[in-house]
Amino acid sequence: MMKVTSIERKENNVLDCKVQIDAEFYEKAVNNVYLMAKKDITVPGFRKGKAPRSVVEGMYGKDVFQREAIEALAKEIMLAIAGDPRVEPVDDPTITGVEMDDEGNAVVDCTVLTFPRAKLGKYKGIEITREIADVSEEAVDEEIDKIRQRSARFETVDRPAINGDTCIIDFVGYQDGVPFEGGKGDNYTLILGSHSFIPGFEEQLVGMSAGETKDIEVTFPTNYHVSTLAGQPATFTVTCREVKGSSVSEIDDDFVRDVSEFNTVEEFRNDQRSKMLIRENSRIYTDFINELLDKAADNMTDYEIPDEMVEKRLQTLSDSIKRKNGATGVEDEVFCSYIGMDKETYYTNLRPVAVAQAKADILLHEVAVEEGIQITKEDIEAGYAEYAKQYLVSEPYMRDMLSPASMCHELMTKRAKEIIEESAVVTDVSKDVKEEERAAARQRLRAEYDAKIEAEKKAAEEAKAAKQAEAEQAEEPKADAE
Repeated sequence: MMKVTSIERKENNVLDCKVQIDAEFYEKAVNNVYLMAKKDITVPGFRKGKAPRSVVEGMYGKDVFQREAIEALAKEIMLAIAGDPRVEPVDDPTITGVEMDDEGNAVVDCTVLTFPRAKLGKYKGIEITREIADVSEEAVDEEIDKIRQRSARFETVDRPAINGDTCIIDFVGYQDGVPFEGGKGDNYTLILGSHSFIPGFEEQLVGMSAGETKDIEVTFPTNYHVSTLAGQPATFTVTCREVKGSSVSEIDDDFVRDVSEFNTVEEFRNDQRSKMLIRENSRIYTDFINELLDKAADNMTDYEIPDEMVEKRLQTLSDSIKRKNGATGVEDEVFCSYIGMDKETYYTNLRPVAVAQAKADILLHEVAVEEGIQITKEDIEAGYAEYAKQYLVSEPYMRDMLSPASMCHELMTKRAKEIIEESAVVTDVSKDVKEEERAAARQRLRAEYDAKIEAEKKAAEEAKAAKQAEAEQAEEPKADAE
């Protein structure tokens, strides 16, 4: 149906690829586009939707349906490229053009970012410590108390509000005595201490009683997502309609039966301990693999990390953080204002992690090359079926979530990780010892990143100074001539 027919390596790890789509397969795609569009096509001499394809192409051009046909075949084109062991894509290809050959085949031009090469160091037999999973009785107590707090009942109380209470309020915001857009709310439910409003607002509601009205003076954060309010003072007139206090149950068998399928506190504690241990083991394994890859990656030499790889990892990290905070799809500026951080600081904090992850990607690619790991189109197809089953979703949904290039990367890195992990020399240690190691590693990573930024800054300053000196030297002959 389609295959990669030529590959030309360009600068900066970019390949130009040509993918040939067989004439019969391409013709079917074009005809499908025509059949879907024909009902809306008007051609003189024919009723709307009745013009033959040959007539439409004669009037509008032979390639009138080409763009839509190629778009319909985009995933198959990506699959052909991702499944070619010569390509090794970092990301999905970009289609740059289409030509037809003498036999009616469509030849699609694509550009693809590939993995940079590196010189592997030691990646087998790496010595590493691994934390022993442990869940203390105190940790179980804290977890059960969280459940107890979440299941608390809120009841109307006849007293001033305290931190932790829920207040039902009406409010109107003013700037210079004029109400501003978006600053009004009625019957709004606010938990005092939740920090869901701008700083200083909730704190001033403490002590209010039902039926009371007061003015609250606040200042919007400088990074607030509404530019006209950012950093500006405002006054809110707030009326407290109702105060609700929480009623927390005692931890006894009745409480356990209310919140779970168990009958006794002991059964409930054992269940919570088991769940916590599963989560702890999952966290430990993730930390172990990341540290193992960091150690192997530190042994690599002769490589550069493309900015595109770091930017892709940055976006993935940001999307993950937003998802965990229930902010999927929220714009960066808005999300950063919610967490009290400007966009530049947000991404500066994420960048060392993104760089480490991109570095690990290069490592795993080199291990895959060294070990002869190749991902075929058949592997990618099987991967979709396996992942759909693992995550309890349909295959079409999984195909929408992971492009062929992403699935190829997933399978390749999985196999490479297994090789590194299976050969590691592991020593199990306590949580306290491991935390000390992690703190030292974080400090080292931050220091390396800061040194890199400082070096880049110094290089930029030197280049600027050299350019300025060159310009001044060029001006001297002109001054002498005058």
